[in-house]
Amino acid sequence: MKQKIPWVAAGIGGFFVLILYFSGVTSTEGHFKIPLLMMLLMSELGCIVTAFGAYIGIKEWQANRSMMLILLVTLCAILSVVLGYLGIHLWNYITIERQV
Repeated sequence: MKQKIPWVAAGIGGFFVLILYFSGVTSTEGHFKIPLLMMLLMSELGCIVTAFGAYIGIKEWQANRSMMLILLVTLCAILSVVLGYLGIHLWNYITIERQV
């Protein structure tokens, strides 16, 4: 069961990154295709889930050393950082909009 958690986390994280990217999270004008609160929730939840997937993957790798687990842990860690960055980008958008 533990071996499937990093795969699920990577899938969820990848799905969230695609949704956030195509919804306009990198837009500077603030024209988003889905509500801002939903994008914040997706980025934060995705960051936590993929970080947890990386943690479980590291623990599994310590038990049985596999190159696939290293790649999966790396993917989960990268997705966690990207989702965290997108969440911070959205929070910056909110604070800049309030100042104007």
